[in-house]
Amino acid sequence: AHMKRSMGTLPFYLSGDHEGTFMGVQLFKTVAIATRPQPVLLHENDIVKSRTRMLDSASGEWVNECDTKLYAETSSSERAYFTKSEIVDLKTGGCRGAHFRLLYVTPFSNISPLDNYTTPYFIFPDDEQAQGSSLLFAALMHCLEERGCVMICALMRTKSSVPRLVAVLPQNESTNDDGSVAMPGGMVAIPLPFAGEIRGAPAPLNDVSFARPAQ
Repeated sequence: AHMKRSMGTLPFYLSGDHEGTFMGVQLFKTVAIATRPQPVLLHENDIVKSRTRMLDSASGEWVNECDTKLYAETSSSERAYFTKSEIVDLKTGGCRGAHFRLLYVTPFSNISPLDNYTTPYFIFPDDEQAQGSSLLFAALMHCLEERGCVMICALMRTKSSVPRLVAVLPQNESTNDDGSVAMPGGMVAIPLPFAGEIRGAPAPLNDVSFARPAQ
């Protein structure tokens, strides 16, 4: 019913920027419901193939992608036009490529259980992307566990996605009585919510000392 899905390899930068020293990590989605999309069939059991096209509401003609312009409405009811590259720069903050970026380290006690609002990711070192990643990864895990800290990082899953804050904490390997691995060793990346995404919480958030970013 569920599976762990690989989402590729990413550089994990340790300098606070998206360049400089990094280690290679593999990113996994820990829980993904294994469902198969149901096709829409015609009367002769032919599968319907859907295609999206843009239509000009004024002329009624089909519009090519190169003919469209992105814009935002201003206070004076005028349109401010943007190119697609400018939109990507606004979303990504000028970053290029999928990556992790270490921002700072904080005690584990600053993270509230309410911050875990969605499925976390699992990361594992990848020496093929950067030699020595396993050694650096293990040293970071040991240091975080010894000091009771977590890393607060920015995560971009794709080259055009919006960066998200994640709390990265170590996860030690655990085995069953028969010696099989019950929980693999690595790190868990928990996406942190923005302030506007916390609604109808069952408990007051006044005691949470972790600073939440504005939306």
